Amino acid sequence: MSRKAFALLFALLLVLTMTMGAAAAEEGGKITLTAQRQGSTIRVALGLEGVQGITNGRILVEYDSQAVALQDVQLLAQTGAASVNREEDAMVSLAWVGSNLEHRADLAILTFEAIKECDASFSAEMGEAYAGQTKVELAPADVTAVFNPFADIRGHWAEEEILDSYYAGLFEGVTQTTFAPDKKMNRAMFVTTLYRMEQEPEPRKNHAFSDVPAQCYYEQAVSWAVEQGITDGVGDGCFAPQKAISRQEMATMLYRYAKSKAVVNSETEDRKMDFTDADQVSGWAEEAMNWVVEEQILTGYPGKRLLPRAALTRAQGAVVLCRYMNL
Repeated sequence: MSRKAFALLFALLLVLTMTMGAAAAEEGGKITLTAQRQGSTIRVALGLEGVQGITNGRILVEYDSQAVALQDVQLLAQTGAASVNREEDAMVSLAWVGSNLEHRADLAILTFEAIKECDASFSAEMGEAYAGQTKVELAPADVTAVFNPFADIRGHWAEEEILDSYYAGLFEGVTQTTFAPDKKMNRAMFVTTLYRMEQEPEPRKNHAFSDVPAQCYYEQAVSWAVEQGITDGVGDGCFAPQKAISRQEMATMLYRYAKSKAVVNSETEDRKMDFTDADQVSGWAEEAMNWVVEEQILTGYPGKRLLPRAALTRAQGAVVLCRYMNL
């Protein structure tokens, strides 16, 4: 059967099922929309809630075409037939017949690509819905995919890098609405960001640190980092996962990671650091600190201070990783 013939048959089925017998509209359930944003990809889940026995219908989804572009629609509900149509630039419709949707139903996942760094709004409303011959009223829904979910970084000096690293999957918030940019990073957190940057490969062997509990969120990251030569712990069979990571410890881990990826340019390794406190850099960290300074991954503090032994904050960690990714 040709696509044109199928479309005509589908339309006929929809009209027949909606017009067989006169029936008053009944209060039904509601449309549901949820949005999940990861990097430039936004997935919007479309569903129904509080419905009973809906056999066919049509729902219109509207979106901001200046902020996002529709990439794909994945149908989830079991129906006799269904179709997806782009009604106009900023609207798509989902129509179906031959279903028996009960109480709660997942209808579709709509995937969008963000074309602007801003919040993106979506709304859905009923075109028509029927339970047999009875028309059902469905309450509309709307949702916003927020570009910056963290209230505590708005206006922060590292806001852009925090969001870039968050959407790159390197960081998570400490809650759904807070990032804690000035909180100190610990060693477990930093090694986990490197592990995420590497797409979380399965380590071939387990670590041997007595202070890294089994099944903790950073266990595999630590095992991978040991395997790659990125860290060998702090001695005495310990990793010190909760210890705040210093700027020179961070530089050393990042330098070793970069060497494993062949990112390091050996010509920059012996240059002298022009900072008033360069003599505070530990001998084991000198090569790494020279590299991060030469590559401008670390740029220091006012007064030409490097503060190599100061704790790294989450905001600084985000900036460091963004600068590294942009090398």
